[in-house]
Amino acid sequence: MNWHADDWNSEEFDLLRNRDEAAWAKLRDFCVSCLRKLCGEDASKVAQDFLADLSEKPKKLEQIANAEDSKRYLVRALHNKGYDHHRANGRRAARSAELESERLQAEAAERPDRLHEASAFRHWLKRCVKRLGRGPSRVWELAILGYTNSEIAEALRMSESNVGSQKRHGRPKLKKCLKRGGYDATI
Repeated sequence: MNWHADDWNSEEFDLLRNRDEAAWAKLRDFCVSCLRKLCGEDASKVAQDFLADLSEKPKKLEQIANAEDSKRYLVRALHNKGYDHHRANGRRAARSAELESERLQAEAAERPDRLHEASAFRHWLKRCVKRLGRGPSRVWELAILGYTNSEIAEALRMSESNVGSQKRHGRPKLKKCLKRGGYDATI
């Protein structure tokens, strides 16, 4: 079985359905190689989480097996899992940013200019998000707080793909608005 081949046949998926350990090991290697650029050192952990979901939920495996282009479908699902991993890490960073904000407030007596800069940026960011329109602004409000696409989809009662689409279409507008305000933020 060669997971790196362009075309996959149903026999490979039959081996996975029958819990063939060698087939799962080869699929794991393929998943890690797909995620390496996206997740770096965490690629094997993210791949393991993805494969655990796949083995626990046979419907997901069937969706991949029955897709018109199984390999492309699997790679896209892997990338989505990798992006979710990044967002979860970003959420941890957002928590540390809250702590940093508290630290800045404590230093406000010494350096009020820093507190004002942070406040001005938050105000401008809120303005930019509101300008995106009703749908994308609701998605981006949660995304900025560090929520994953699946959490946003659940909260707003929409599909994950719709959340991703709203973010993808809103990102250039948000960057442009921030740049117009004099901020070069990575979003």
